[in-house]
Amino acid sequence: MAAIRILFKEFSIDMSPAFIKGAEEQFPKASLTYDKFHVMKMINEAVDETRRKEQSSHPELKNSRYAWIKNEDNECSGTSRVLP
Repeated sequence: MAAIRILFKEFSIDMSPAFIKGAEEQFPKASLTYDKFHVMKMINEAVDETRRKEQSSHPELKNSRYAWIKNEDNECSGTSRVLP
């Protein structure tokens, strides 16, 4: 089993502490890459938290959440993205 572990160079995993710990313990030489879903979730939460804090001093940010998290690539040609 130890010889097989050496063959693993990279892992793409969930950001769960249990997954991270297990991968690091069992495959110490492998590098870890976190899955896109959880990375984007953390980014969106941070952007939303910042927007919420800032809207108290910048009222134009109120009701702008969707504009910040919307994917431009998924926009229809008739819609526009409006940010303050």
